[in-house]
Amino acid sequence: MLGNSLQKLIQEKLVQKTSKVFIVRILGTALGFLGHVVLARFLGVEEYGTYTLVFSWLMVISLFSRLGFDNMVIRFITKYEVNKEFGKLKGLLKYSKKVILQINIVIAILLSAGIYLFGEHYSQSLKNTFILGFIFCLPMISIAYLKQSNLSGLKLVGISNIPVLIIRHLVLMLMVVISYFSIGKINAPIVMVLNAIAFFVAVVSASHWIRKNLPYVNNSIEPEVKKKYWIQESLPFLVYSGANNISTRIDILLLGFFASFEEIGVYSAVTRLTPLLSFVLGVIATTVKPYISDFFTKNNLDRLRTVVFYSVFSSTISSCFIFIFFMFFGKSLLTFFGEEYVSGYNYLILIIIGHMVGVLTGLSGPLLAMTNHQRLLSKIEIFFLILNILLSIIVATKFGIIGIIISGTFTYILKNIVNSYYCIVSTTVNPTIFNREGFKKIQSLLTPKNKEK
Repeated sequence: MLGNSLQKLIQEKLVQKTSKVFIVRILGTALGFLGHVVLARFLGVEEYGTYTLVFSWLMVISLFSRLGFDNMVIRFITKYEVNKEFGKLKGLLKYSKKVILQINIVIAILLSAGIYLFGEHYSQSLKNTFILGFIFCLPMISIAYLKQSNLSGLKLVGISNIPVLIIRHLVLMLMVVISYFSIGKINAPIVMVLNAIAFFVAVVSASHWIRKNLPYVNNSIEPEVKKKYWIQESLPFLVYSGANNISTRIDILLLGFFASFEEIGVYSAVTRLTPLLSFVLGVIATTVKPYISDFFTKNNLDRLRTVVFYSVFSSTISSCFIFIFFMFFGKSLLTFFGEEYVSGYNYLILIIIGHMVGVLTGLSGPLLAMTNHQRLLSKIEIFFLILNILLSIIVATKFGIIGIIISGTFTYILKNIVNSYYCIVSTTVNPTIFNREGFKKIQSLLTPKNKEK
């Protein structure tokens, strides 16, 4: 059964789309890594720490200011396309962009005023970076990721990653290099403004691809707006994505209270490497999200199980090699940022242990989110977020940055185990690598059949 489902997936070009996303993600990750190497060297440890701290706060605030629409639209764009409800599709695209832009502008003004009036205890560089980030960068970040989700919902998953992962990184890196050699020393506030420009370019390019791939949603179709329904459906996604993103960034946010900007800079360099461990899983998750929603909507559980198992199987194999590579060559990789960043090797080892467990549990989070269990997922995320924050604060007072990392790794492992359990109970789909039936099917596919003479 799994073999037949795999053939159908290949016919649907899911494998080809995954390959395209893989190529885009490789380029994007390489450019992102190179960009942070450039920033780390041009800014210096302290200014680089300032920039990464502020940018982490912007990403967290942006997730809440997007109201969960960025995840919700993936599910509903797919649904409206399947049901040919193009009026609702057009209305969703317009309404989501309008409401998110308005909310982000209001939040940017309020937060900038707050920093200006009550941020006297901040350094001038940190204060300026926050204000410029709120005003110029925050709205562009939110709209850019919304546009990315629009493209993903249209199953243009390869293209969806290009604006933010490739175009933005290229534009930002180019402007940073030009600024450095034109005006000399640059600082965190300057880089934040340049990042806003880079996100704007990403928004423009994404908008072009959306218009190009929606010829059937023409001007003659009247947009149908379901404000209350969309907001109601988006809130669980908001809670889930907000809690999930805070969980991934709470370490840097807490370090702002318990560590120096130099330590934050070293730790930020380490976190440029660790996502590589779950790189393949991230590529696959981005690709299969709309398909998970599609198969679930059509009640095609066999193909859903096939997608999930082959996703975790392929990502586990690649991640094992990367894990071993980091163990032996982690220090050498950190020297790319500068010799002063090598001290973060111990941080690297602790973090990749948690990431490896995340890979083994596969698509537990996206599976719950795309199969109408987003409320359950939100409760799990909130519980472990609170647990992580409390544990981190307790251990940070005694063990500092190491305590925060251990707390984050411990709660991340527990959260993925709980997500996997509820996937099996709620969807009857096993999202982990520990799938006996899946391995039996792989073995049957690899075993040559005896041909009749």
